[in-house]
Amino acid sequence: MPTLIELITDLGSVTLQMEKASTDNDWTLAENLQNSRATMIARIIETAKTSGFSVEETHRLKAIRQQEAEIITKAINHRDSIGQALAQLRTKKNSPSRKKKLLDKTYGAPGRRQ
Repeated sequence: MPTLIELITDLGSVTLQMEKASTDNDWTLAENLQNSRATMIARIIETAKTSGFSVEETHRLKAIRQQEAEIITKAINHRDSIGQALAQLRTKKNSPSRKKKLLDKTYGAPGRRQ
């Protein structure tokens, strides 16, 4: 059975992968990684019931929580930008070419980074 520090290290690695996925706007992968993280967190909690957390483990978990907060902020901003773009598309003033530009801007045109 892995030690608590090994479980926390694995959680940190998956969190880094999730951060990369969010940076690349790969929200499907980020969601899958979040599901994996939930299982890992459950294992950490179960393991910590018997031994508790050391100072080092507590610091590592705080750093992981900070990463999570940054990922959540990116996800909220992404969701809000999609919502704003959809609201703009619903207005009658937008020409078809304007709507295409809004969609390209929101979802990323092929060959173009956001």
